[in-house]
Amino acid sequence: MKKTISILLSAAVTISSVCMPIAAFADEETTVNQEDSKYTMPTGAQGSGEKSDSKTETAVTEGNKANTEYTLPTSGDKTSAETDDTQNSGTKTDDEDTRDENKDSSVDTEKNSAQPVLSDEKSNKISVSFKMIPRMQVIDSFAVIELCDKNGKMIAEKSEWVGGITETLNFDFEVPEYNLGEKFVLKLKDGLTYLKYYDKAYGKGDPIELETYYYKDDNNNDVYGNSFSFDACPLYEHVIVLYVEGQKTEFSPKPRLIDDTAMVPLRATAEKLGFDVRYDERYNSVVCSIGDKQMLFNVGTSYATIFGNDIYMSKECMMIDSTVFVPARSFADAAESSIEAIDFGDHIDVCIGKSQKADEYLSSIPVNKWGLSSKTNYLVWIDKSDYRVRVYTGSQYKWKPAASFPCAIGAPSTPTITGSFEYLYRVAGWYYDGYYVGPCLVFYGGYALHSTLLRYDNTPYDNRVETMISHGCVRLHKSDIDWIAARLPIGSRIYVTE
Repeated sequence: MKKTISILLSAAVTISSVCMPIAAFADEETTVNQEDSKYTMPTGAQGSGEKSDSKTETAVTEGNKANTEYTLPTSGDKTSAETDDTQNSGTKTDDEDTRDENKDSSVDTEKNSAQPVLSDEKSNKISVSFKMIPRMQVIDSFAVIELCDKNGKMIAEKSEWVGGITETLNFDFEVPEYNLGEKFVLKLKDGLTYLKYYDKAYGKGDPIELETYYYKDDNNNDVYGNSFSFDACPLYEHVIVLYVEGQKTEFSPKPRLIDDTAMVPLRATAEKLGFDVRYDERYNSVVCSIGDKQMLFNVGTSYATIFGNDIYMSKECMMIDSTVFVPARSFADAAESSIEAIDFGDHIDVCIGKSQKADEYLSSIPVNKWGLSSKTNYLVWIDKSDYRVRVYTGSQYKWKPAASFPCAIGAPSTPTITGSFEYLYRVAGWYYDGYYVGPCLVFYGGYALHSTLLRYDNTPYDNRVETMISHGCVRLHKSDIDWIAARLPIGSRIYVTE
């Protein structure tokens, strides 16, 4: 008898182990043979034993027939496939019951998260904070914010000043008492470009749903969810940042955007490229010249004459704050410069390259070819070979002739020194019996640029130039050395060549 019972128990264990795999796959995708057709069971909660008053129908596509759909009832209505499974496996296993319970719990959790329940905790405040998005040129304004109930009815309205120094805004609304879990609606009424909540931007009048909440954290502390944070973009001007030949400009007045056209100050931009600029009152025009070539821009019209050719620009040349502005692209094209515009949202970088016309002319000047520099915006070149003192204004590689004067240099026995020097200091004159020289612009030891020899009544004592006659200094006519002395800053480069 004991041996018989043992055999039966062993058989039961064997049967159980054979049946278990069938039950183990009950919740997974299982192909069931029914009337020679294959049906794929849905996964997850759709195959659970959740009870519901309403029967949800789920479309199930036949595995081998793409154009045929079959509807299987869920929940309490047993399918024939379920009946077959039950018959094959006997009764439901404990594992199946556990999985059904877990699925019931999962569904309930999803329902709770999708439909938050009002808390017993109450509040009468809603706090909103804005972190301002940086903008280059902020327009002063008042940000006006409106708080409404969940139906859109206004509860309160608040405003705060916004300017370039504003980093944050905080609004605290006193509202009728409510249960946490209640929803509200926030609206931007005026004074800002937009609000950003999570990853979405909201413009004027767009409703922003605010959902309050309450819970206890892992340490049993109360967590109240009635404060909300946003990013806020202020009102701003689309600023033009101008670069000329790779250098950022600081012009005043600044370039600006007018009717979607980048406008730049004509004089400052042209001079930066190496042009000489003057205003011609007779024709109400601005003349930009380089050597013997000219560009003429007529104020109040788009008509211009560029190196002898008449053109029409994209927008008229206009006077703003006593400064003439021209369209950046039209000017760059006229000057034969490259131009590129890069929009960064709150500002546009406009980059104007070298002017080919200006570069051709400037590169033909010897002091530019040599790459001479000066601590000031003046440079003096003394060319002993043709007895000339040439004065330039500008900067390295962009020196332009300002004046040229005849001179006398050192006698063969006392030659004028050659090399690169700096203007050190000035003295009113050096005085001798019967004559003087002055002013004297000393550039090395006792070497200087000064006047020809003058009597004390300022009549010429020895007025010769274009000859080798001095003790090493460079002599110029009195009016010429006065012109230089009145303009040349201390520290300017003095360059002397044979």
